[in-house]
Amino acid sequence: MDSESSLHHLINAYGEATENGQQELARVIVNIDKKSNSLGKTMERVAFHLFQLKQNQGEYLRQESLRNFRAAFKALYQGIPYGIIVHFVANSAILEAMPEYAETIHIVDFYIGEGIRWPPVIEAISRMHKALRFTLIKSEDECSSPCWDIEDTKQQLQDHAREHGLKLKIDRKSVSDLAIEITRTKKRG
Repeated sequence: MDSESSLHHLINAYGEATENGQQELARVIVNIDKKSNSLGKTMERVAFHLFQLKQNQGEYLRQESLRNFRAAFKALYQGIPYGIIVHFVANSAILEAMPEYAETIHIVDFYIGEGIRWPPVIEAISRMHKALRFTLIKSEDECSSPCWDIEDTKQQLQDHAREHGLKLKIDRKSVSDLAIEITRTKKRG
């Protein structure tokens, strides 16, 4: 029996065992699989990813997804104009709302992600010779988005600001800490 056909039967048997609640049989099928290959023909790749997912409880697929996430995100952001348009409109509103007398612009970001929307704001504020402060809100569940490395994003924004001669301060706070800071500022002012 050729490899492609036997893999097809193996995958079908695995599917039936899983569907019928025969977890032990499904585990045996996963363990005897020697024909799957991540770089092989279509059925070999399907079997590899299906069985790897089962063997590693999803960790393999999750790692593969995360590895490609940033590149895919940037390609979508650049290829589909909706995000760019939304960020342009929001950034324009921020820049228009800035008082002339303000020396430092304080922006609170509830989900910085890749920080992809902020470079144009950094450049615009640097041309106005003002300072910029970001407060990034800590989420209740810090592990909710493993796709973004906040420290990496902060460093990229700091580097971009430095290139444009902008004084940039970035800090992270919880919503309650930010509320306390705002209350203190109002009492002083």
